Amino acid sequence: MKIRTLAILVVLMSVTIAARQSPYKYPYAKKMNQTDDFFGTKIADPYRWLEDSDAPDTRVWIDAPE
Repeated sequence: MKIRTLAILVVLMSVTIAARQSPYKYPYAKKMNQTDDFFGTKIADPYRWLEDSDAPDTRVWIDAPE
């Protein structure tokens, strides 16, 4: 009985804390005009520049304040 009450209390507290937190806001990410052609199917990849984690632009985006 006490364990069940404690478990309910913990769940309610967790939900209350989660509800107070604002949603995470990612830093602005520019879009590039990058399109790949895979066997006749064109696929847009506007964030290709983020794939190189050592590129200066990517490091700026990664290190941007939250």
